[in-house]
Amino acid sequence: MGVAGLLLLAAPDASTGSDGINPLGVAVLVFASLSWSIGSLYSRRAAMPADPLMSTAMEMLAGGVLMLAAGLLTGQGGQIHLEALSALSLASLAYLIVFGSLIAFTAYVWLLKVSTPARVSTYAFVNPVVAVFLGWALAGEALTPRVLMVAAAIIVAVILITTQQRQPTARPQPIAPARDLEPQLAESA
Repeated sequence: MGVAGLLLLAAPDASTGSDGINPLGVAVLVFASLSWSIGSLYSRRAAMPADPLMSTAMEMLAGGVLMLAAGLLTGQGGQIHLEALSALSLASLAYLIVFGSLIAFTAYVWLLKVSTPARVSTYAFVNPVVAVFLGWALAGEALTPRVLMVAAAIIVAVILITTQQRQPTARPQPIAPARDLEPQLAESA
């Protein structure tokens, strides 16, 4: 239900001037989502540092180095203009580093240890809804009836996921070894 809502949210909408979906963009987003999901599931079984901050540092360092290398290899190093940076843009960057990355990812790593991946991943459904409402509140973007219905569907899906009671798995009862049964058989005879 949540995925269907996200697809409807991203679909072209004539009332907002959206003319189509970029197939490469969709493919990249699907690949990124699958990679994130696989990594989240793998991290529950992998040998990870006990400290969530260390896990965050490792992820941020590896991601930063790879993104720097990709940027330099594609020639983006020459497009950096440090003189164009304002105090507001540096403060915004610092905010995103601290709150949007370090604190958020540390919380995500911790949640993966104490909750189910399904519950932890609900943020991925809520974020686009929050972004749509922030766009409306801060940038005057249009909120159409379709967007409101889709947002409601996504929120209902998240509520269903987070309130679902986990079914206890039936554990088979151990069978007593035959040697333990011999005294009982002798007593009953």
